[in-house]
Amino acid sequence: MSLMRQSLRAALSQKGGPIKGLPGSRKSTPAASRQGSDAEGSDDDHLDSDSDTSLATDDFILNGHADGSLGGPPLLGSGDDTFEELVRDNIDKLTEKRASTREEALQWLIRAMALRYAADALESSQETFLDALRRAVRAGKSSRETLLAARGIALWFVTLGADQEQAYEDLSTLLRPLIKSVRNPATKAQCILSLAVACFIACQDVFATADLCRYLLPIIASPKETPEVLESALVSLGLLVSALNGAPSLAGKIFNEVIGPLAKCLGSDQVQVRIASGQTIALLYAMLRYRSGESDHPAAWDDAPLVDQLHALVADSSRRRSKKERAAQKAALRQVLRTVEDGDDPSLTFKTKYGTLVFDDWIQIHRLQVFRLVLNEGLLNHFQENDLLQDIFGTAFSDLALHTGPTERVVHSPRSQVAKERTLRKTKQRDIRYQANYSMDE
Repeated sequence: MSLMRQSLRAALSQKGGPIKGLPGSRKSTPAASRQGSDAEGSDDDHLDSDSDTSLATDDFILNGHADGSLGGPPLLGSGDDTFEELVRDNIDKLTEKRASTREEALQWLIRAMALRYAADALESSQETFLDALRRAVRAGKSSRETLLAARGIALWFVTLGADQEQAYEDLSTLLRPLIKSVRNPATKAQCILSLAVACFIACQDVFATADLCRYLLPIIASPKETPEVLESALVSLGLLVSALNGAPSLAGKIFNEVIGPLAKCLGSDQVQVRIASGQTIALLYAMLRYRSGESDHPAAWDDAPLVDQLHALVADSSRRRSKKERAAQKAALRQVLRTVEDGDDPSLTFKTKYGTLVFDDWIQIHRLQVFRLVLNEGLLNHFQENDLLQDIFGTAFSDLALHTGPTERVVHSPRSQVAKERTLRKTKQRDIRYQANYSMDE
């Protein structure tokens, strides 16, 4: 399981038990807990081109429940009006003096935003809510409150953050100094991820995105950072770099600046750090070396030492590492090696009870893994209801729920010929509709 997930769950489980207003998770039962534990220990988080890797690590996360809900239990059974009232009540509780009351309200709101696309319920109070989250991050009375608020910020941007560039700029001013000063590793890791998610969603300036990449570089290069912080910084860097896909010259500059520290992270003692570093390297190579069949890779970088290092890690049989760790490393870094050495793209399947989606591009796969980390068991709900995710991945996930039996769809790279032909076809269809409407008006 991801080091970030481990530290986050440890921090959030300090006060166990169900939250008032929300049904208990299926994972709270002994049988489901065992199932979840087995799933978290699987290698499904990694990529392997020999056999398409599924993100469906257990039925609870992606395949829904007997009651027909998707990606988690329903928050309430009595309608959206009651849900909206609970949202408002819990936002109001964020101003309470008692820290435990604020933490309980934050945890409820986090679960609500993750399990359910709550844009309508939050629309009337979105600014009040974001102000409360920023206040909790800035002046939280405990590391747990700060961590919860930082996680809430990431979910706020996933739900409401499209085109909210000013909100991102205000958040950047708040979180950048905090990341440098905070001592709790779980809080620091979450703040890094939340800032990157907010930038990816709301920031339209590629130079500001590149600036945030450079901000993360000293964290990645620091020998003093904990593994969960390093993993968060590496994953966040990959997400930000994917936003530079339309600016190859700028992405090339970032490549030259980060490739050395990324290669050093391949020597980490923690397998999750090695994997995160390798997959970010593969993303950079896929963007710069094999974009549209052209070589945009900066010639100044010598591939040979990196290729040798990856070969050694794939073939690693050291008894100092567990069998499970060696298997995870081999499965993940083997595909990284193929991308760096030969330009091969990975393939990853996303399985649900409604059908299967196939992702065949490093950019889409990396983004998918980040949003899986943010949304957890609510991922499929957001895929079906949240227009932001449909725009990011270029597919109508809501169509999956309409099928009566399992189906398979492919999520192509935006640079692929299939995607280009689809864009041209949609443009022609829009022109035809416009001409028809224009003729009717005359």
